[in-house]
Amino acid sequence: MKRSDDSAQMILIASFAIGMAIVVLTLVLNNIIFASNTASESNVETNVFEYSNSIQVTINAYEKAYSNAYTGSSINKTTFNNYIDTYTGKMTESLAFSGTVYTLENGNFKKPYFTCNGLSDGKANWTAIERINSTNKFIMAINSTTLTNNSNNFSVEAFDQAGTIWSAEFFRSGTNVNVTVTDGVTVLNSQDSSSGELNITSNLIDGSSFFDFHFDDETGGKTYSIRFINGNKASGTFLIAGDKVNGNAFETERIDLIEAKIMMNKNGKLRMDVMIPIILPKGQL
Repeated sequence: MKRSDDSAQMILIASFAIGMAIVVLTLVLNNIIFASNTASESNVETNVFEYSNSIQVTINAYEKAYSNAYTGSSINKTTFNNYIDTYTGKMTESLAFSGTVYTLENGNFKKPYFTCNGLSDGKANWTAIERINSTNKFIMAINSTTLTNNSNNFSVEAFDQAGTIWSAEFFRSGTNVNVTVTDGVTVLNSQDSSSGELNITSNLIDGSSFFDFHFDDETGGKTYSIRFINGNKASGTFLIAGDKVNGNAFETERIDLIEAKIMMNKNGKLRMDVMIPIILPKGQL
């Protein structure tokens, strides 16, 4: 009977020891998994930050290169390319210390569309500037060959909480650009432009011909925003500058568009391969 009791106790002790061993092993494995996941997540976050930061730095470099190369009417492509080549070399050297291979491929200059990112398939309806107090410069140049002449025409609007307070709609009229200005409801003025060059704040069309855009009349004393509608229906350039309600000055301008391809390889494991449209000279607000 005593041997039977001893055997039972041994079995109980062994079972308890095995149970404790399983608990300890489980805790150890969980700690290992948690540490591994934490390290992995930290590594991913670090690389995501590194990639996003590299994109922004690259955009800044293109803007600086464009500023240095722009002569007022054209781009000195040699000056522009030399700046980008120098930048690429420095980025390659600096990222190499972290085991990252950086490659930048240049695209060709082209005229942007009035979409959010400047591409023909970009977001067509978008707000360019919000909470404006006053606009002292609003200039546009529209390419008539890309315009449509249907019910979904390209337009630019000033709007507040009540709705559209001013708009200018554009459509192709033969080889000209028709400009129709409204207060959101009533047509205030309409005329064809032979060049598509519009100085909205100075009330000029085709360089020197007077055309009342009624922009100051409809927006004066109001807090408003400016948006583009059906921006995929036209290409061209614009410059908008003024002051926001908070007192800060703003300026956004687009003359050219270039697509840059950035490739980054981190220790042969993580990779970024992205084509980014860059609006120049400074289209990113």
